[in-house]
Amino acid sequence: MSKNITPSLPCSESNPFLTARLTWIIHERIRQARYSFNFCLTATVLSFGISVTGARYLISTQASEGAVTAAVGFWGSNCYM
Repeated sequence: MSKNITPSLPCSESNPFLTARLTWIIHERIRQARYSFNFCLTATVLSFGISVTGARYLISTQASEGAVTAAVGFWGSNCYM
């Protein structure tokens, strides 16, 4: 991934403040996109882990279907709010 991202505007040479501001905006948007991706990836992995744990309890008959469904639904929806 390239760290040297600069906007290519025809008027950027005439206004260095505009160039600096646009460069900052681009870097900020990329930073926010990285954080969003990392959060979504973490949430997906945690949901997968919770679902696998619930399936393990169902297969080993240590918990009823209703209890596993309620627990997975609770943790899957409330952990990320």
